[in-house]
Amino acid sequence: MLRKVRLGPKILLSFALCLALLVVVGVVGVTGLGSLRGSVNELGEDALPTVEALNQIDIGMNEVLVGTRGLCIGRIFNDPTTRQAQFDYIAGTGQYEGVGFSRIDEHWKLFESLPKSSAEAALWEQFKPQYQAFAKETEA
Repeated sequence: MLRKVRLGPKILLSFALCLALLVVVGVVGVTGLGSLRGSVNELGEDALPTVEALNQIDIGMNEVLVGTRGLCIGRIFNDPTTRQAQFDYIAGTGQYEGVGFSRIDEHWKLFESLPKSSAEAALWEQFKPQYQAFAKETEA
């Protein structure tokens, strides 16, 4: 059938077919971008602040452990000013404002205010008593 058709119409038909495929691919791409935008917004507005708050809580707990470890060193514990500096570092007071328990408390409140899925809420409730035990053991 196409053998009797001249070359010009064959090229136009091929071009029209390619153009139709291009339009279909474009429509699918634009639709995908719309759903992708919603997912990116969800990540940026919900998941990322949650991860950042938990990361800061982790950093604060590590700072408390570092301060506690410093108190185990005889030279630090026997020097009153250095010992007080370690206690300030653990509590996040004085020149160490914003570290240790101070950092944990700040980001704890932030995390509590953020929306959580039911699985995240269940894990958070499991973590609370473990953190309370940690805080009691490292209380300065």
